[in-house]
Amino acid sequence: MKYWIPLILAVIFEALAALSLKTSTNTENHLYTALYAILFIISLGMFYIASKGIPLSIGYAIWAGLGLSIVSIIGIFVFKEEISLMKIVFLLMIIIGVVGLKLVSK
Repeated sequence: MKYWIPLILAVIFEALAALSLKTSTNTENHLYTALYAILFIISLGMFYIASKGIPLSIGYAIWAGLGLSIVSIIGIFVFKEEISLMKIVFLLMIIIGVVGLKLVSK
């Protein structure tokens, strides 16, 4: 459990970084670009810590998959991105895969 907390933090910071990058492109405020860099560095640092106790194949899949899912869901609600049944189905498949990876890991 000790390494899962940094992994979850890495996912959260990665999603926040992606959102700040999107905000930067929408507003052209370079403070959001700097925030993106800071948040992504923190995310990579947390992932580094997590990778000491979680196999890379599982940790990276969870980091990327959950980050993608969170950003997609926020994109739908905050940035009014298109939503479709297939998009929901595939996001659910990613989340199910991430949960499955967690369940089979030691």
